[in-house]
Amino acid sequence: MLNFSISGLYPAEYLNLLMELNKSATCILSKHELPQNTDIIKKSYIPASKVVQIMQDIWVESNFDITLGMRAAENISITSFGSFGQAFLSCSDLGNSVHFIYKYWQLVGRGINIQLITNKDKICLLFESDPVFESYLSQWFIESAIFTILKTFKSLSNEIASQINVNLMFEKHNILDLFSSTQINFNAIENSIIISKNMLSYKFPFSNSFAYNNYIKDCQIQVNLLKDSLPIDTLIWDFLKLHTRTLRRKLSHLGKNYTDLINSRKKLDSIDLLLNTNLKLKNISDLLGYCDESNFSHAFRKWTGKSPSSFRKKEGINV
Repeated sequence: MLNFSISGLYPAEYLNLLMELNKSATCILSKHELPQNTDIIKKSYIPASKVVQIMQDIWVESNFDITLGMRAAENISITSFGSFGQAFLSCSDLGNSVHFIYKYWQLVGRGINIQLITNKDKICLLFESDPVFESYLSQWFIESAIFTILKTFKSLSNEIASQINVNLMFEKHNILDLFSSTQINFNAIENSIIISKNMLSYKFPFSNSFAYNNYIKDCQIQVNLLKDSLPIDTLIWDFLKLHTRTLRRKLSHLGKNYTDLINSRKKLDSIDLLLNTNLKLKNISDLLGYCDESNFSHAFRKWTGKSPSSFRKKEGINV
């Protein structure tokens, strides 16, 4: 089962591509009750099962265009990923960025798993999709991920892009000129980005340790919140090893209520996010699992007697 959420950035870009191809995205947006403005979708986390349904409709509407994965990557800027993107650009060097991608990829690419493999001469980022994804969706998501990373490396340095090898398990198709300087091998045994170890010390032009540490803090908070946003059965299985009924019974014996415990945690997380990050209220609302900003504001006012904005301003932080 797909018991996780996916960043809305990729589905939004695929919908934008449909419109660029003079295909209709309106019916898909209406069918799945999505905002007509795709910029709003980009800032949301969407249940993976719903993303699969959306992408299936895009697949049909695009007339089964397998190149959309690569083309979506062409339109995506790493800065669209918020703190993840800013932290990436602030990395000290190429080696630091590779380890950062491996550690925090779940913030932007859940459903595509990354392994980091090293040997004497090379370092490899290995990409694997969730096994429930159909073949076209695996190709779309994996190519979007790999080419987004490749595009970012190229924007930082043509030298980096020219020294990287990309392996794809898929049939050969036309590659955009943007990626022509990189060696791309089709029909490979794996989906991967291969980097020579002698390139790992290459210094990034926007390296900034102060900014990096701040953005890393935001990323870690978001990782923790994503874990907490998993469905209760998944949380119990992964962390407590208890069946839902067993957990509720134990809490009842302690005079505790599960909903109250979750709300207490959300209160603490919301205060942490308001005081220690620059995230917009809409982003905080999404991360905490509220359907919209007004519901989050109502809950926060109930907890603290103040709106999120006034609480933040009182501490001297601008929203």
